[in-house]
Amino acid sequence: MLFLALGAVLRFGWWLSFPGPLLPDELTYSRAIRLVLEGESPYGWGGYLYPPLFALGCAWLWEALGREGLLAVLRVLNLAGAVVTVWCAAVWLPWTWRWRVVAGLGVVVLSPALVQGLTFGNVSLWVSGMLVIGLLLWTRHPVLSGFLLGASVAIKPLAPPAILVLAAHRPWEGQREPTGRRRWLAAGLATAIAAVLTVPLPHFVEWLELGSRASPERSVSFHRFPAIFGFEPHLLIVTGLVMAVALWVARARTWGRLGAMSLALVVTMAATPLVWSHTLVATLPLQAMALGVLGLRWRTRLGSGLDDRGRPRRLPLYEPVLVGLGVAALHLATGANTIYTTPWWLQMLGTAAPALAPGALLAYVVACREGLPEPWRREI
Repeated sequence: MLFLALGAVLRFGWWLSFPGPLLPDELTYSRAIRLVLEGESPYGWGGYLYPPLFALGCAWLWEALGREGLLAVLRVLNLAGAVVTVWCAAVWLPWTWRWRVVAGLGVVVLSPALVQGLTFGNVSLWVSGMLVIGLLLWTRHPVLSGFLLGASVAIKPLAPPAILVLAAHRPWEGQREPTGRRRWLAAGLATAIAAVLTVPLPHFVEWLELGSRASPERSVSFHRFPAIFGFEPHLLIVTGLVMAVALWVARARTWGRLGAMSLALVVTMAATPLVWSHTLVATLPLQAMALGVLGLRWRTRLGSGLDDRGRPRRLPLYEPVLVGLGVAALHLATGANTIYTTPWWLQMLGTAAPALAPGALLAYVVACREGLPEPWRREI
């Protein structure tokens, strides 16, 4: 992780310099913070969609540390979230640690989705780190897992679908029941913390009302599909349908720790109304798992000898194509760009690729689980 952090600082050193101009999403935050400092609602101008705690906490930091101090805290946390997410992905690549570091640095330097999140100053990367770590820790540290997931909701509410999947999924048969019950402890604690940090605060009702009217016209989640054709059903309708399918899938088979995390990330991207390219950075562990499964299957097939024609056995071409296109779609998504002004068929193509890619990668990983060595087969 140290090498990844160093590479990220070298790549984005200019971005951490102070004083400097506010980044695009930092302008949104600063307007809401100024309203709070003036004793008004952070939702007074309509562009701020985050929970009230984020604006209230940032206002307190602004008074205590000044504008530059607040920006330093936000940017360092965002960079840390990006590094944690990339590191949690890289460790599941079946390579030596040197090649994992190279792959992680490549993502930090080259991924358009990650670069956009950092250069726009969006806190999605900070929340992604909390979400991924929380979904990985529930088997051993359910209290810490619940705290991270619940606290992330008060910053940016990406985790609620993941918390539901965590509570509902069916652990693999080999898990001891006390370990299986830890998912309920983590999910219950996450729900309680999220409620405590959002519901009692001022402006909570305003946030709910404003969020329910948010338009998904530039999102790359499932909410975007009806919007392309001019229909905008209530956000809860689409979210409810997605969650109903997700909960059925969570109970239909047993899931290991990595499988449950991957399913939770897929559902989060599908059920969340507003998903931009930098939000998709949270799926990096799933991308790494798909690449890892592809590599293991390739290695196993080559080691299985020659085929009937005396040639080395290779995987069907569709497997690397499927995985490659899925990973590329998640890094090259243009949901926050200008594609929403193009014809409907191009909008559909631009939305379908990143919206369906997480589910396609998860389906590939699950379908190929039986032929994998331990601990991959057990963890998926």
